[in-house]
Amino acid sequence: MKIIKNTFMIIVSLVVILLIIGLFLPTTYHIERSIVIQASPNFIFPHLNSFRTWPEWTAWTPERDPTVKYDYAGPEAGIGAKYMWNGQELGNGHITIVESQENTRIRYDLWMENDKYHAEDMMQLVQTADGTRVIWTDEGELGHNPFLRYLGLLMDRFIGPDFEEGLAKLKARAEQDARDYETLTAWMTGSFSSAEQAVADSDYYDIRLEMVPIWQERTDGYWLYVEQAVATYKDRPYRQRVYQVTQSTPGTYISYIYTLPDPPLRFAGAYQHETPLATLTPDSLTLREGCEVILQKQDVETFAGATGKKTCTSELRGASYATSEVILTKEALISWDRGYDSEGNQVWGAEKGGYIFKRVTPTE
Repeated sequence: MKIIKNTFMIIVSLVVILLIIGLFLPTTYHIERSIVIQASPNFIFPHLNSFRTWPEWTAWTPERDPTVKYDYAGPEAGIGAKYMWNGQELGNGHITIVESQENTRIRYDLWMENDKYHAEDMMQLVQTADGTRVIWTDEGELGHNPFLRYLGLLMDRFIGPDFEEGLAKLKARAEQDARDYETLTAWMTGSFSSAEQAVADSDYYDIRLEMVPIWQERTDGYWLYVEQAVATYKDRPYRQRVYQVTQSTPGTYISYIYTLPDPPLRFAGAYQHETPLATLTPDSLTLREGCEVILQKQDVETFAGATGKKTCTSELRGASYATSEVILTKEALISWDRGYDSEGNQVWGAEKGGYIFKRVTPTE
């Protein structure tokens, strides 16, 4: 009995000592991991700001827990967006974005295990000489329970590796997005001709298409000056536009279309200048609302996209609206522009298919 009594006293003493030590342990925990990504913030932020992309790059995936189910509420991105999960391995929880500053940071509230545990997390983007540093932090209160305070000492070991895995996957995805965007804009730039198609099919004209970068110091997209002209009248283009190409969501790009101030023909041939349209600024242009082309990468060799079905209004030759379909590869740009009246009858544009503009200037 004496041995049992002494053992019991030792155990009680150890528990008391641990409780006393626990009372002096930190009441909060802090976890932080970071990584440098070779991409500008605008290629990273969309992955953070929309929870619908999180299963693609975080560590908390079906590969970790095949039973996990995801659900979403609120807006698709930004403040109020909510992400919920439930799985045997990952447990249950939900997070809600409470602050969203474009290309700068998001903050979100995290609740786990039927709202028993709460944390405040932040993902911050800081531009550096090497790219963009993404800093991911997790902070929480441990309260007065000394045993939770002991758990707080292990939180970095438990959660830190998940942050590291997620950041590594985020880096791979964002850098691929940046490379795809660079490829897309490079393929859109140059001189193109439909001469080969015109020779093969008399229903098509020999059209020359010139697309050159402008305002390259701007950070709100890749800007292009665009001219289209019949080959025999290159000094009198029938279409002059400015395109602004941006990424909207990961893997999706928008080419906004602008018209030039009147009379546009005074800018004809500007593609030959060293600094095209240097005297103009975006606020001197007119956005053709609803005429933007939404482009997506189809495979390693192709981008494709189109305007909305009836979103681009047009009055050309009795049309009510116009549509554009685009296929882009390294060697060619296929553009199919058509106008329709209010009853849906085609009133202008090629009928058989798009114009095939072969690249004249090589890409790098």
